[in-house]
Amino acid sequence: MKVTMKLISSNIQSMFGNKALPQLILIYGPEEAEVNVSKQKIIRFLQKSEAEEIEVINIPYAAVRENPIALRDEMASLSLLNNKRVIVVTDAATTISKDLIEVIKRSKGSSTVIFIAGDLSKSSSMRKFFEEEINILAIACYKPDQMRLKKMVREYLDKEGFKYQNEIVDTIVEILPANEHIIRNELNKLSIYLGQQKQIAYEDIINAIGANAEISLDDLCAALVAGNVNQVQKYLNSLQSADVNFMLIIRVLANFLVKVIKLKGLIEGGKNLEQAIFSLKPPVFFKQKDNLITAAKKLSLDKALSMFKTMVDIELKCKKGLAQPEVILNQELSLNIRQNT
Repeated sequence: MKVTMKLISSNIQSMFGNKALPQLILIYGPEEAEVNVSKQKIIRFLQKSEAEEIEVINIPYAAVRENPIALRDEMASLSLLNNKRVIVVTDAATTISKDLIEVIKRSKGSSTVIFIAGDLSKSSSMRKFFEEEINILAIACYKPDQMRLKKMVREYLDKEGFKYQNEIVDTIVEILPANEHIIRNELNKLSIYLGQQKQIAYEDIINAIGANAEISLDDLCAALVAGNVNQVQKYLNSLQSADVNFMLIIRVLANFLVKVIKLKGLIEGGKNLEQAIFSLKPPVFFKQKDNLITAAKKLSLDKALSMFKTMVDIELKCKKGLAQPEVILNQELSLNIRQNT
């Protein structure tokens, strides 16, 4: 049956139930990472469908536009190794000429051709051709929503047999770019870091995913407790220069203050400081112990609660987009320190 086919990248798996994909495919959208992920999914699917390795040929769109016959020849060519061929036409423009359309329609061969483009408006002749022509496919790629990313993270963790709280999934999605490929790579790093351990703690996320920022994050916690504005700004600048996600910074500070609050509660309940630290779950890493002891001695329970509330307020302001997250972090933390000293 002759049909027009268009879908969004989040539904791409629905195409893989068919015996064969269309020979001509356009993948486009403003999210370059999502476009690349969709291309790789298609190539992997084609690879599974073939007994032999797939040969991938990359051709710039400028060359195809200048000489459409070159694409026809590539489509008709046979691989020297008799492999299935995938021709990827990179950097496709918003327009497509009538000559190129005619060449595509008349071309023969078994090669799959994937056109890769950036954001295309509805008026784009390239997009219109692929969306309206029969038996070819247009895939639109947009930034994946958080629900979809969280579902992907849960599926990965469940498949690997990990035990976790919902906050773990929320944190992973919030501190990483909205990119399935990057998130999957970071989950692989987390899995390697955990080894045989199956229970995931918040500290595991920080140590595995935020490992490069670990020292500065500990120093930032210490500077915040000490009420040292200059040091706080220094470590914030260091973290931001290293492209550490603002949500990771907020969550680390908030988590640190939660531990301080728990410590104060245990001490008020009759435990001494050492007993209180030993009682914390999950256990405190040695490198954090000194910072927690200092904080428990310096901060009252009310002050620790007030600082935690500040972190919650900062997170809300950052999510509302009232200003750049780094500006909000610097201003709010500095203001909180000055108000409490």
